[in-house]
Amino acid sequence: MKPAFVFIGTSCSGKSTLSKRFADEFGLRRIDVVDFVLPLLPLRDAGEITTHEMLTIGYEGFFHMLMQEDFDVIEVASDDPQKHLPGIAEIVKAHDRSMIVVFTDASFDDCVERNFTRPVNMQVPVDVLYQQAQYDRAFFVNMWGILKCPLVFVDTSSARPLEESYVICIEMFQQFGLL
Repeated sequence: MKPAFVFIGTSCSGKSTLSKRFADEFGLRRIDVVDFVLPLLPLRDAGEITTHEMLTIGYEGFFHMLMQEDFDVIEVASDDPQKHLPGIAEIVKAHDRSMIVVFTDASFDDCVERNFTRPVNMQVPVDVLYQQAQYDRAFFVNMWGILKCPLVFVDTSSARPLEESYVICIEMFQQFGLL
């Protein structure tokens, strides 16, 4: 069964850097929830919708697209992984694929620092970063027990260059026959 690689972690933890490169290098189709959430940021900033509504609407569009089309690389932030990962697993299975979860592991401080290097219109609200950071390594180990799929941890902290993290990630995929 062909795998779908699900990159998950706090916003600004390095998911996009790794998943984009992975998809480009291996010619894989990629979808990113941020493409469904960020366009709603101006409405949130104007007070027309709440952060919760922004995420709900964005994820609805994301899941709709995920059901309609088959993707090799799926990128989500850890907004509500207890809800989103099982839903993604169900859709991946419906596309007759297995799922591999790739958790990008960076500290909250690293994520906040990286967030402020982004253009203002691409910055993640700090309250959203804080909410996502609540889901740590231990949480994802517990999710592995529920999802019953391979779980790969990639150190994307500031102590390791993202280039090195990417190389290690690909080596792990190859070593365990995931590619």
